[in-house]
Amino acid sequence: MNRRAIHSDRFSRCVFALCSLCLCGEPSSAQQIAVYPPDINLETARDRQSFVVQLTQPDGITRDVTEQSQVSFANPSLVRLDKFTVYPVADGTTEMSVTHGNQTVKVPVKVVRAKEDRPVSFKLDLMPVFMRAGCNQGGCHGAARGKDGFRLSLFGFDPDGDHYRLTREFNGRRVNLALPQDSLLLEKAAGKERYWPP
Repeated sequence: MNRRAIHSDRFSRCVFALCSLCLCGEPSSAQQIAVYPPDINLETARDRQSFVVQLTQPDGITRDVTEQSQVSFANPSLVRLDKFTVYPVADGTTEMSVTHGNQTVKVPVKVVRAKEDRPVSFKLDLMPVFMRAGCNQGGCHGAARGKDGFRLSLFGFDPDGDHYRLTREFNGRRVNLALPQDSLLLEKAAGKERYWPP
C-alpha cells in the first residue's frame, strides 16, 4: 500500500470516528415526564383546569402522552375528572398522581369555594364563545373594518372594547336589556330568519 493510500485510510477512519461522536454523543439520560400546569387551583363551581402530560425522550424530542397516562387522586371526593379536565366538587387540598410507564408525577390540587357560583364573566365566559365560533377572526367581525357594520377586536385582544361595542355602541340593538330574548346577539346566534341591521 502506498503512502497516499495509507493517509487516505487514516483520514477516513478519523472522519468516521468524528461522525460517530457527533451522531451518538454522550450516553443520554432516560426519558422524563412532566405535567402542565405543575399545580391546580380551582375557585368556585364554574372553575375548571385542563392539563397536559409531556414526555421528553432521551434525544430531547417531546411528545404529548396525556391520553396514554393514568390519573388518580389522593382524595377523589374533592374533584371530578372528565377526560383531562379537573372540576371542583368540595373544598380542600389533595394530590393528583399522573403515571406514564414506570414514572409518576404528583401535582398539588387546591379547591376553594366549590359550592359558590361566580357571576357570569364577559372575558371568561363569552369571549371564548366568540373565539370558538370564529366571530372575532379576520374573515368575520374581527376584520379591520368589521363585517356588516359591526366590528370585534381580532382574536379578542381588546375585550373591554368588544364589550362596549356589543352593549353601548348602539344602545338596545345588539343587546336589548328591556327584552333580552329580542337581542340581536341572540337572534343571530339562533339563526332566526328575521332581518336585523347590525
